[in-house]
Amino acid sequence: MDAPDVTEEPAWRKRLQEKIRTADEALEEVQSGEHLFIGSGAAEPQRLVEALVRRANTVFGAEIVHIMTLGLAPYTEPKWGDNFRHNALFIGPNVREAVAEGRADYTPIFLSEIPRLFETENAVMVIAEVNKQMPRTLGDCLS
Repeated sequence: MDAPDVTEEPAWRKRLQEKIRTADEALEEVQSGEHLFIGSGAAEPQRLVEALVRRANTVFGAEIVHIMTLGLAPYTEPKWGDNFRHNALFIGPNVREAVAEGRADYTPIFLSEIPRLFETENAVMVIAEVNKQMPRTLGDCLS
């Protein structure tokens, strides 16, 4: 049996390279009326959020859901009311004013109940912002 060619690039690396986009290129796929889940806590993808807001004039009636984010939430600004409707599962300081003024929604829920919310709404597309400072795994995430 011949030894594998160690100079050949691994297949997963080729698939990954084909998927890499700028934030603006990736967000071109977002359409009006879609449901968007933004990663939570300190891992909120800020460059993707910025790119989403840059596309605001072409997206209408999109629902943005998050568990709780710690970054900026420009999509909750009053001027984007026709474009985005935010739904916070936990209210952080970045969306508290929007919820209090009725420009965003709050869905009270136990953390243990959140997986059931997503069982019937599987993502057709996942856009991820890679932060080289965050731990990650390869697993089956590149298929």
